[in-house]
Amino acid sequence: MDTYWDAFYGGLREVFWFAVRHLMGYGGSLCADAIEVLLGFLPDGIGAGLASYTFYIDIANAWIPIDLGFVLLGTWVTAKLAILSARHIIKMVPGIG
Repeated sequence: MDTYWDAFYGGLREVFWFAVRHLMGYGGSLCADAIEVLLGFLPDGIGAGLASYTFYIDIANAWIPIDLGFVLLGTWVTAKLAILSARHIIKMVPGIG
């Protein structure tokens, strides 16, 4: 009987990951198409204007690590959301929260 439930659980897992892979692939192609359309709306001279700012961003990044700041901000938001989710789940359990 255990093999039946193991097979059933494995099948459900495969269906779930098939759906996730399918949706992620569709979402990725949809995002790529949307970005391509949005980039088409940009004026022609915008690239030359933004190229001058990249030099200053590199200098600022040497003094203050901007990329590391974004990584730390993303880590903090993820941890905060995980803690809030766990807190709400615990509140929903009768007798504990």
